[in-house]
Amino acid sequence: MSEQLQTTLERIAEQQEANRNALSTLIERQTQNEATITRLLQITEHLAPQGLENINLSVT
Repeated sequence: MSEQLQTTLERIAEQQEANRNALSTLIERQTQNEATITRLLQITEHLAPQGLENINLSVT
């Protein structure tokens, strides 16, 4: 195997490792985002009745 080919293969392997690390980070962030969205939906569901009551009180 030529030295140039070996160098190219090493660079590809390094890039693949960097890509795997980036994907892991993205997956972790996606999981965190999903947890945050779930929590925000729970908060919204909890606050929605109070918000509707406040709207009704201000109209009457």
